[in-house]
Amino acid sequence: MKHKNWLTSLKIKSVIVLVSAMTIYNSGAQAEFIAKEEFKSVINTDPVISKKFDYIFQGHQPEIVKVAEGVYLAKSFGQGNAVLVEGDDSAAIFDVGDSYEHGKAMLTELRKHTKKPIKAVIYSHFHFDHIFGGKAWIEAADKDVQIIAHESTAKYLNERVSAMAPRTDWGLAMQFGLFLDESCAVGEGPLCSGVHGIQFPRVGSTKGHKRHVIYPNRTFRDRMTLDLGNLEVELIHSPSETPDNIIMWIPKRKTILTGDSLTPTLPPIFTARGQRVRDPEGYLSSLDLMRSLNPEHVVPSHGPAFSGPLAQNVLMTYRDAVAFMYHQTVRMINKGMGPEEIASKLVLPPQLANHPLLGTWYNDLQTQVRGIYGYLVGHYNDVAEMPLLAPETEDTNMIALAGGPKPYLKKLQAAYDNGDYTWVARAASHLIRIEPENQAVKDLKASALRVLAGQSISGSHRHFYLQHAAALEGLIDVTMKARFSADDVSTVPVDSLIKQIPFRLDVSTAMQKKQSYTVNINDSKQTYVIQLRSGIAEVFNADENSKADISMDSQSFRLFYIGLLPLDEGFEQGKMKGDKALAVSFFSHFDWPKNAK
Repeated sequence: MKHKNWLTSLKIKSVIVLVSAMTIYNSGAQAEFIAKEEFKSVINTDPVISKKFDYIFQGHQPEIVKVAEGVYLAKSFGQGNAVLVEGDDSAAIFDVGDSYEHGKAMLTELRKHTKKPIKAVIYSHFHFDHIFGGKAWIEAADKDVQIIAHESTAKYLNERVSAMAPRTDWGLAMQFGLFLDESCAVGEGPLCSGVHGIQFPRVGSTKGHKRHVIYPNRTFRDRMTLDLGNLEVELIHSPSETPDNIIMWIPKRKTILTGDSLTPTLPPIFTARGQRVRDPEGYLSSLDLMRSLNPEHVVPSHGPAFSGPLAQNVLMTYRDAVAFMYHQTVRMINKGMGPEEIASKLVLPPQLANHPLLGTWYNDLQTQVRGIYGYLVGHYNDVAEMPLLAPETEDTNMIALAGGPKPYLKKLQAAYDNGDYTWVARAASHLIRIEPENQAVKDLKASALRVLAGQSISGSHRHFYLQHAAALEGLIDVTMKARFSADDVSTVPVDSLIKQIPFRLDVSTAMQKKQSYTVNINDSKQTYVIQLRSGIAEVFNADENSKADISMDSQSFRLFYIGLLPLDEGFEQGKMKGDKALAVSFFSHFDWPKNAK
């Protein structure tokens, strides 16, 4: 009976990932809009889902939970938890929150439970909601505080301003609903049209907060031990949601801090935002390792802690979910099925589908299956998909089959009226690409996406649908671009940035170009040569005494790289030295962020 009561409670308490302390408030008067009946959200119409959703946005308050002796969980202060572990003479903090302000708030409350000096600040992995609050803890720590992470974490931190930054940043913005506003939580306003529910309460949660990235000063590969004074803790590499994830095992307290190796949602092997697919084999190995330690307490970096029989229950359940998705996808691949067919047929067994830990608030089974397929097999299943078919050819031929644009649109409308919303959303794209000014087909696709948003339980998917719909209607601009501030890049090594410049080469202007250009970073005495060779760009280190074509300090280069310091301004302000005309000519062969010249 006790176990059954826990399941009932957990159905409410552990259905969200990235839990936030912030309640979403109605932001006031909104523009007039008429919500169509078919847009109505499942959150409004399903009493179970509605109850869980309302709890998510109204029931979570910041709190400190004593999980075990000397182990304190700070939850619901921001999107990620922090866990303080104290020994006889010192303490360590595992994960630090998603902003300076959240870190400070957690520190203040945790200090009511212990005054032990902070010996180590530990990042479970590189995601922002686990590291951006680090400065608050480091300010309060010993002057020689160890900032510990896996040896690969710095590489992934550098990648936050990588060559893929425009796509990555766009994916995050779309997944977390950054173009939406607070009124969407209750389905108000033209952006939402009655679709109830921002899944991730990001508006207001870190708005205006300071974000700092402080790099680790101590790293390890597989395992390392830390002594906090009569209390040894072991840090163990645990690849799972990220390749660099680590866990903390506290043998004396029989407690595991999981980082994101376990989160209260269906395991995110692949995410809607489209980042790297996570290795399901590594995921399984990490979960099996944690199970083998036989913990009495399991403390994730999102959501609640689990103790007693629940500790093993959640580890086994999570492991089984990864195993089922992985093993069954492979089995169906071996039967000749493609990703869409597998995703449409595969269903979780009841004990997993109904388990409260595995809610689909963050993602869904179909997304995971298609991600695993791509990771294992590649981009095609049908041999006819092997030869290239240009999108414009497919678009033209599809519309021709219907007899032209007008009959095609008419058939789309009939399909919409028949409730074939997914088909309409997909098929409308053919006509939109052929006739990009055809607002009628854009509006039809937007309506189909709004229905899908209303039907979706996954917050990630709902955000994508709503924001794409609003963009088609001309209400918002979701152009793919990176959005970085000077603070965001202030600690990123110049070496990491300059060696990504070849990804920006515009071959349409550089195919016949052969030229070398030398860049000097004067404060760090680094010199690089960017060489163009007929459509190829290569960057390599040069002697610091090499004659430079352009010279600037590290931060000026960082700002130039993200488009906040255009060449004209850099030379006018004296932050760049060299031949301005030559610089403008050379760098014109590369794509630069919108502000750059």
